[in-house]
Amino acid sequence: MMLDAAWEGSPGAVAIRDDIAERMKGSWERFAVVVIDPELEAWVWQDSPHLAQVLKCPPDFRAILERSGHWPANTLKPPDPKAALDHLRRRYRVKAFNADFGKLAAKISVRHCQDAAFNYLCDHLRAWFPANAVTSEHS
Repeated sequence: MMLDAAWEGSPGAVAIRDDIAERMKGSWERFAVVVIDPELEAWVWQDSPHLAQVLKCPPDFRAILERSGHWPANTLKPPDPKAALDHLRRRYRVKAFNADFGKLAAKISVRHCQDAAFNYLCDHLRAWFPANAVTSEHS
């Protein structure tokens, strides 16, 4: 099960995950409760030259966003990604369209994603579907 923790009155990701996991015990043999908190776009904002290339902004975009207060040092992503992107748009005339984010998704690997919920999901998928479990009919 996968759901977002950001909704009015949310008790928080940990409480949601623990509550649903407790309710699922005895219902399904194998399950994982993945609660995205707050959003899963951290992988887009990783240190990668692809973001600058696709958005046509300076390669030091992270330093620019740090100086402007949009991306605090030692954080994985800007606390308000939309505001950070809007800052780049205004200052550097960045024109980011949905198609650009599709291009970005094709270029940036999720291997370096630091999002705990995403990594939790990947760990469970790897455990459930190990690479060496491929049968001869699929090879």
